[in-house]
Amino acid sequence: MQLYIFKERITPKGEPFTVPIAGKVAEGRGVPVGEYTSAADWMLCWHWCMITKYREGITVLEQVSDEVFKKDTSRVEPFHYKIVNFYKKLFQKSDIVQQAFKEAYEYTDIQKYPPSHEYLEELVLFLYAPLLEVFLGIITKNATLYNEKLYEGLKLFKDFVEREPEDEDDIPRTAEYHWFIAWGYLAAVRLAQLNGLKTEVSSGYLPDWLVEGDFDQLPVTLPEME
Repeated sequence: MQLYIFKERITPKGEPFTVPIAGKVAEGRGVPVGEYTSAADWMLCWHWCMITKYREGITVLEQVSDEVFKKDTSRVEPFHYKIVNFYKKLFQKSDIVQQAFKEAYEYTDIQKYPPSHEYLEELVLFLYAPLLEVFLGIITKNATLYNEKLYEGLKLFKDFVEREPEDEDDIPRTAEYHWFIAWGYLAAVRLAQLNGLKTEVSSGYLPDWLVEGDFDQLPVTLPEME
């Protein structure tokens, strides 16, 4: 459904479009403005497409511009845009991939953000920076680095999800379904598989049935970083 919404946004208003979803073709017309199209939404949709080896979905997402994101009212941070750009460049030449990674990783420097943003600091330190480090192991095809960072990242993810809320009225993350699976890390594992890297780390946040999912092959290889 998220992919359908993004296709709506990149199609001129009123113009017809089709998008393949779950083995079927969905039809619609362009609706340039709307919600659920932030950079953070895009990242989650990209993770799902990568996990299921859905190349056509990734192609649709690569056409989404920052202007689409800005029409959504959800709050996002600069690092969201940089990570989106990195994901879009993953299947390009090594020097382009390298530059996109550097730009994204630079924006995980918490010194770039106001000190009052404690939750933002948590997101960067526990989720986004560790995930990018896993991708670094993949794009350099360094299996040791990949597995080390995957282990460290999943431990931080677990700590983040299972931490007790400071306010007793807040719902613990362990009770929210979207934290049951480490979607970003699962997408990284899938990309590693497609590039010949063996995953030696297991976690309850990476269900075996998804890690070993028998999805159609995504014809993708990545160039090594120079």
